[in-house]
Amino acid sequence: AVAAIADRLTEAMTTAAEAGAQQVVDMGAHQGVIVTVPVDLASEQIGQVAQATAGLIASGYASAAARTAMQAAGPDATEAGIDEAVTATLDGISTADTGLVADAIGAAVHTATTAAQHATIAANPPTLLVASEVGDSNTCAPCSEADGTEYKTLAAAQKDYPISGHVGCLGGLRCRGR
Repeated sequence: AVAAIADRLTEAMTTAAEAGAQQVVDMGAHQGVIVTVPVDLASEQIGQVAQATAGLIASGYASAAARTAMQAAGPDATEAGIDEAVTATLDGISTADTGLVADAIGAAVHTATTAAQHATIAANPPTLLVASEVGDSNTCAPCSEADGTEYKTLAAAQKDYPISGHVGCLGGLRCRGR
């Protein structure tokens, strides 16, 4: 199951990586700069993140199933009743717009986009990079403070934005910063 999840994630992440690289090309064109996309869009990194994310999702399912089974296993519990409770919990995790699965997949896709952007930027070194944070009610204080920060090199920017959002983001995997 983990391998199947990782394969599907790798496909989605590869599509996101291609879009991320294209965003850098489009930003360059907007600034009158020709940007080329490197041949390797961090495919090794994408595969590693997909595997780790699939493991995280699988362990989350296992943890939720065990926790629910323990809660449902009272003195009058039946195997069918426990099975029903566990199935409902796992279905809820699978279909929720937020939570373990949605957050992990969102972070993996964002990571692929960012990795491809970094690879494209590294292949076309700019003279300046600027942190961009979404300025809305969901933007945390550390991200608000980082918005607009200027970096002269990709390596400097990657200290604050290593792969998936800002290092100080209070939203963790849900950070939308770049």
